[in-house]
Amino acid sequence: MPVIIRDINWEETDINLVLHIPMKGAKANKLDVLSSDQYLKVSFPPFFYEVFLYDFVNDDKSRIIVQNGFVEVTLTKQNPRKWNQLSHPQAEDKEIMKALREEALNQISLKQKQRAEANSSLLNANKREAVREQMKLEGAERNRIDTIKKNERDKVSEEMKQFEENQKIQRQLAMQNHIESNEIQLKEENNGTEKKKTIFEENTSKNSLP
Repeated sequence: MPVIIRDINWEETDINLVLHIPMKGAKANKLDVLSSDQYLKVSFPPFFYEVFLYDFVNDDKSRIIVQNGFVEVTLTKQNPRKWNQLSHPQAEDKEIMKALREEALNQISLKQKQRAEANSSLLNANKREAVREQMKLEGAERNRIDTIKKNERDKVSEEMKQFEENQKIQRQLAMQNHIESNEIQLKEENNGTEKKKTIFEENTSKNSLP
C-alpha cells in the first residue's frame, strides 16, 4: 500500500526552490520522478511524495540529486520572487487538484513523447551519419586498394619495360659483337690471302730467274 511522505524540508531563493525528500531506506535505482511546470511527484515504492506547486517553474531546468539518504530536487522559478509557501493555494480542493494532476500528467506524457521523437530523430541522424562515415571509410579503403593495385601494375609495367630495354640492348650488343667478329675473321682471311699471294709471287719470281 502506498505511503505518503510528509516530513520533507524545503528552502527557496528568488530564483530557485530546493526540496529535500527522505528516501526512507529505499535504493536509488527504485526512484521515479514525474514533474511538470506546477507538479512534482517523487516515488520509490511503497513511498511517494506529491506536491502541486504554489507557482510555475521551468521544468526543463529541474535537477535531481540523490545523496545522504535524501532526494534533492532543485527547481527554477519562472518568475523570480519569494513564494513563502510551497503548495498551491487551493491544494485542499480535491476537484481542482484532480484537474491539475490530469493536466500535469498530460503535459508530462506529451513531453516524454516529444523527447522520444527527438531521441529517435537524433538516433536516425546518428545512424545516417554512421552510414556516411562507413561509406567514406569504405571508399577510402577502396581507393587505397586501387592505389596499391595501380602501383603494382605500374611497377610490373616498368619492370617489363626495363626487361625489354635490357633485352634490346643485349641483342644489339650481340649483333655488334657478331659483326665485329665477322669483320675480324674477314680481315684475317684477307691478310692470309695477301700473304699467300706474296709468297706465290716470290716463288714465281725465283723460278723465272736464269
